[in-house]
Amino acid sequence: MPLVGALLFNLGWGALAAERRYAVARTTLLTLPSRGLAYLAKLLVSAVAVAAVGAFTALLAVLTVAVLNGGRLLAVPADLLTWAFWQPCLNYLVVLACWPVVAIGVSSLTRGRVLTALFMILWPLFVERLFGALLELVAPLEGVRDWLPFASSRAAMTPTRGVTDSLAGSDLPPGVGLAVFVAFALLVAGAGAVRYVRRDVP
Repeated sequence: MPLVGALLFNLGWGALAAERRYAVARTTLLTLPSRGLAYLAKLLVSAVAVAAVGAFTALLAVLTVAVLNGGRLLAVPADLLTWAFWQPCLNYLVVLACWPVVAIGVSSLTRGRVLTALFMILWPLFVERLFGALLELVAPLEGVRDWLPFASSRAAMTPTRGVTDSLAGSDLPPGVGLAVFVAFALLVAGAGAVRYVRRDVP
């Protein structure tokens, strides 16, 4: 899983946790009278913030390499203006943006910071990998592992196939993997929205 996403997904569930911990939901609803609109605003702000941090850290990494290289940027690749060059970078930012979206959805469903943190850390690192390995033992379900959400997100950020397949845990093409993870994020966020809109104001 992307390190930036792991470190910053709390920007997502923190937006909801603050409402419960400090009882500021009424203040939110005075500003945005629609609970659905308030929930959507939390999703958008968190997603954009995490994607922006991801873009900044990527740029910082490039500049760091340039400094270590004697102040010279690495040779500009010939395919700089091609989709094949930029697709992994854009996929990375989209995956990052989806992390707080998933976190907000899970936080709304569980109504607990601890459960949300455990899910966001343990599920992609251990539970999903173990579940995928068990699926591989059942012949008719061998290909299901590739479609698990966080495995799909890793496939989305893996531009080349080969030795990295074992790390990604999915053989899906990057575009398909990205679509699967985005769909998963929207599904979790949608379920969380239903719970958020219907629950009582703290």
